[in-house]
Amino acid sequence: MFRSKYSHFALFGGFALVIASSAILFHGRIFSWVADYTAPILTPLSAKLSGVFQLVSTGMGSLNAVQKIRELEDKNQALTAVLVNQDQRMIDLEFYRSVAKLREHVPSEPLVAGIFSYTRAGGVLQAVLNRGSSDGVVRGDVVITAQEELVGIVDQVFTDYAIVHTLGDATFEVTARVANSSIAGLIRSGVGGTVVLDLVQKNEVISEGAVVVTSGDDRFPAGLIIGTVRSVDSEAVPLFQIVRVTPAISSGIRGAVLVFRP
Repeated sequence: MFRSKYSHFALFGGFALVIASSAILFHGRIFSWVADYTAPILTPLSAKLSGVFQLVSTGMGSLNAVQKIRELEDKNQALTAVLVNQDQRMIDLEFYRSVAKLREHVPSEPLVAGIFSYTRAGGVLQAVLNRGSSDGVVRGDVVITAQEELVGIVDQVFTDYAIVHTLGDATFEVTARVANSSIAGLIRSGVGGTVVLDLVQKNEVISEGAVVVTSGDDRFPAGLIIGTVRSVDSEAVPLFQIVRVTPAISSGIRGAVLVFRP
């Protein structure tokens, strides 16, 4: 009886083992079949997903690069603004230092003004101050730079601006002399808007490059810089030399100037 029960148990165990082995084998075949069936679908899909992820990653990298470029541009603009402001402060500082020294030679308290110029029809230079009668500017005020260079004289005054009669204008005249000498004459407009030192005797010796300044024999104070001698012609007229002068202020007059009552 014991042997019979054992035989039945062994038979049942063997049967279970066969079923389990078959299930494992069948299960493996199922997974193998599923893998074989889905591989043609999943492989391209995986490659596409990989490409999408790579594209998204590249796009994010590009967006980050654009953001970095914008940040750098903003920083560059801010730095440029700082440098411009510092440069302007240095210009202003130098200007007011020169003004402080100039006050010893100017008869009245100067008014700081801005000036710009343009060429009108016929080649006539027009210079305009951004100050007018509301600022106390009157006709006949002298206009100079902080380096004591003569710009001209106020000719017409309006409420908020004024017209300046400059060196080279047809009717502009100022008494002048060659610096460090007794040679004197009259600065006036020459041919083609040039500036000449007229009424200089033929026996006077003048070197090219010599500095010409106001003599102080008229309404202009003495010692204002007019320009330098460009050429000397002793043969053009019988009695006098023609001394051509290069003005210290070029034709493009702009920037800060000083206006004062002589």
